[in-house]
Amino acid sequence: MEEALGIYRQLGDKPGQAQALNILGFVRLGTGDYLGAARDLEGALRISRDTGDAVGQANSLFGFGITRRLTGDYPGAVTGLQEAQGIFRDIGDRGAGTPHVHRCPARNVIQTRPAPQTGLSGQ
Repeated sequence: MEEALGIYRQLGDKPGQAQALNILGFVRLGTGDYLGAARDLEGALRISRDTGDAVGQANSLFGFGITRRLTGDYPGAVTGLQEAQGIFRDIGDRGAGTPHVHRCPARNVIQTRPAPQTGLSGQ
């Protein structure tokens, strides 16, 4: 995926860059690299906002919410998940294939995740 990100950057393909960064962020999240996940998701969110990609924005915010939950930032987690939930609700069926956070309250996602492991420095 990092190779794909490089190619998207060379081509100037902003949507491709955002998608690659989102995927990398979720992979890093799954491997416990929370700082790397936050960095990639932040980049994806910035590009998605610049290009008006609502699904990309919601996916990035969802990832941020989970990252913040896993690092013990519960208020930040609720904020990110609620923002994602609102976007998913607004886009409806166009969000097919998304994490479907719009179907469950953000607080439920927070309560069902494992205990936090480490904090995000500088966050």
